[in-house]
Amino acid sequence: MPREHEDRARAAVTTELRRRGITPRQLALRAQLSTGTVNDFLNGVRWPRTGSLGKIEAFLGWPPGRLDELADGVAADTAPDQDDDAAVLTGVLLDIDPGAFADLDPAEQAEAVAAAKLTYLERAREIRRSRERR
Repeated sequence: MPREHEDRARAAVTTELRRRGITPRQLALRAQLSTGTVNDFLNGVRWPRTGSLGKIEAFLGWPPGRLDELADGVAADTAPDQDDDAAVLTGVLLDIDPGAFADLDPAEQAEAVAAAKLTYLERAREIRRSRERR
């Protein structure tokens, strides 16, 4: 079931792509997504899966969950400001024992953290969908 403000999320991405001079095809290639996924999202055909949303957000430098916030009407239409304290205050901190990833190099650690964030977001989306069905 589409959320009331999904068009705001699509418009924010389209605006940001234009601002950067990037085509939807370039986004797809650089974010390792299919052009169909990007085009379907931007044209309102279907909402992407969690992993695809995460790749779009990461490519744009947006915090995980930003597109869902826009679609839910929680966030403003403008691109998030990386220095904005409000973005930090609304974030979720994951408490992970540093010893659990001490053997990973920095790139692998970043990948593991990104996967943890996506897992968290997917579960949050599942919870929202279950509430909508009630």
